[in-house]
Amino acid sequence: MYKDGIVPWGKQAKRKPSANRYKLTAEDHQKLAAIHQHLGHSFHQLQSIDALAAFGELNRNKLHYGFKLVYGTTVNDYQVRLRMEWARKQIRLGKLKISDISDRLHYQESSSFSTAYKRYFGEPPSRTV
Repeated sequence: MYKDGIVPWGKQAKRKPSANRYKLTAEDHQKLAAIHQHLGHSFHQLQSIDALAAFGELNRNKLHYGFKLVYGTTVNDYQVRLRMEWARKQIRLGKLKISDISDRLHYQESSSFSTAYKRYFGEPPSRTV
């Protein structure tokens, strides 16, 4: 305890996240499932949280919280995983060049794709066998 019970700025106890911060209804679960399915079909184009929230008719906070709760990952991490797994599969099949894969995933530059790929898998796409 500090003198006179005053806690200096920045030393306040951090608030624990509430287990029931948002209540997810059956309808919310259906909306989250629709978003999850939508991402699986349209993963080539990275989508904003606002666009996904509008698609699922959820507010962005409930989308963030609910997706993590139901699927165990964030929306953004899920999108990256889908895109990188697809890219790795295409590289292993050997039918597309890395620049073509980059274009299909809507990266502005192949080097940006290569950097993201290396960050995700720990090796550049050129070393994937």
